[in-house]
Amino acid sequence: MFKPSKKNINFKPNSISLVNKEKIKLSINKVSNIGGMPQTNSQLRIITKSVINSFDILLSVFENSNKIEDLTIVSYRIGKKVVIELNELQKQNKIKNITILISGGMRRLMPDVYNAVKSFESEKFIIKEAESHAKITLIKSNNNFYVIEGSGNMNTNAKIEQYIIDNDILLYNFHKDWIDKI
Repeated sequence: MFKPSKKNINFKPNSISLVNKEKIKLSINKVSNIGGMPQTNSQLRIITKSVINSFDILLSVFENSNKIEDLTIVSYRIGKKVVIELNELQKQNKIKNITILISGGMRRLMPDVYNAVKSFESEKFIIKEAESHAKITLIKSNNNFYVIEGSGNMNTNAKIEQYIIDNDILLYNFHKDWIDKI
């Protein structure tokens, strides 16, 4: 269990359960029910109805891989639990590099989440800020180049959302290029 530190005083004790094998297994099952992640040069379009969230889609990559080499998340908002779980996955060597581009307004709109995100910043957990409303996740894993675009912010709240999931190196590189330049 996550124990709050002085830096993260907004967490209630024992309120956050970190990613574990059961959470990943549940996420894989949810995404498998819609056909799983797309094969190379394929695309999947889905509308969720309070069953799958953006974090489930990210975790489903672990069905076919032990490790994510590079993870890039662009999100207007990001959930505090997601940030904590991403940091834990990185500590477990399941994710090598993480880049998160958050909206510049997050600092004032969600200061507790902003502080949590910034507390994990390092050479392999890069935080960028820009005025953005984009919601894009890039995942490089086992020669797969997933691009997830949709309406959902990166959080664990399941709502009606739409997602387009591609496994396409050209599209991946297109987005990676502009994000890296910020």
